[in-house]
Amino acid sequence: MNAYWYSIQWGFKLRLNKAKAFGGCNRFSEEIYQAELDKIWAQIRQGAFDFFKSFPLKKK
Repeated sequence: MNAYWYSIQWGFKLRLNKAKAFGGCNRFSEEIYQAELDKIWAQIRQGAFDFFKSFPLKKK
């Protein structure tokens, strides 16, 4: 359920189980996996996961 919710929230599809190349090679799956990781890192660089900007910690 969490993976499905995150896929909706961040706009990527978890499709590693469906992607298989001919001859049982996992190279195609690895390329899709790497592309999805690149998308996530791009979102991190853009500040999509910066929760402290929305909720700053108060210093005493």
